Amino acid sequence: MSKPIVLIRALVLSLLWIAPFSPIVMAGSLDDFERSIPSKSESNSGSSGSDESSDCDGMNADFGCFFSELVGDIMMAVVVYGGQMSFERIDGPDDGFSFDGASMLRQPGEATIPFARMDLSYHPISSDVSAISYRLEGGYAAWALVLENTAFTETNPKDSLDLNRIYGLYRMSLGDIVEVDFGLGSMEVKGDSSNSYLYLSTPILIHPDPLWGFEFRPAWAGGVSDYDTAFMLKHEFVGVKLGYRSISTRSESLSGFYLGVSAQY
Repeated sequence: MSKPIVLIRALVLSLLWIAPFSPIVMAGSLDDFERSIPSKSESNSGSSGSDESSDCDGMNADFGCFFSELVGDIMMAVVVYGGQMSFERIDGPDDGFSFDGASMLRQPGEATIPFARMDLSYHPISSDVSAISYRLEGGYAAWALVLENTAFTETNPKDSLDLNRIYGLYRMSLGDIVEVDFGLGSMEVKGDSSNSYLYLSTPILIHPDPLWGFEFRPAWAGGVSDYDTAFMLKHEFVGVKLGYRSISTRSESLSGFYLGVSAQY
């Protein structure tokens, strides 16, 4: 047997012997994140258990039930009041308004309850993963519609993942400084496959001054939690945001600081 053939045979045998002990090439961060999101069937099965008996059953629960109902009534009153206040800040106070609403009328360019708003952000998550996100909001007083896209890209291995959201917002004004919203809609996770999930968000905006403010936008959909905290510096209709965003499942996370710009009308 010639020497080259012997060498090739020895190399092949060596590779076959080493292969079972060689480390498996790991998938990228975006693949790991996408696989950690429960499928629709898994998400639904987690909430399809048998109904438990009400905590209000039995005579010893009277006080607890009264307290929970009271808290519920208070929260409903705040929700109704906050929505009404949003309309008052746009349309002006009704005849029965209990305080000087004129000083609380929304001014053009304010960050809260905008007629239109656009946000664009860049998220450097790691040396291989980054994201660009945009957010479009249009509405009137208490009601708004929001479109969002967060596009992740990975360089090694080359991959991409998109989170697309469309949802309605009920915007509650607590004075002219604080806005608390309730958002409900749909989120699409588009990567190696595409799945849609029910989306819930409860943003809180605090702008004590026309020149600066804080915004916290927690959201949940299909086992994914998204916590976005930002500080904004504004001048009239435009602003600059510095924030931290954590998008996580039970086992994976795409988190990091980001820089963004915002325009409101």
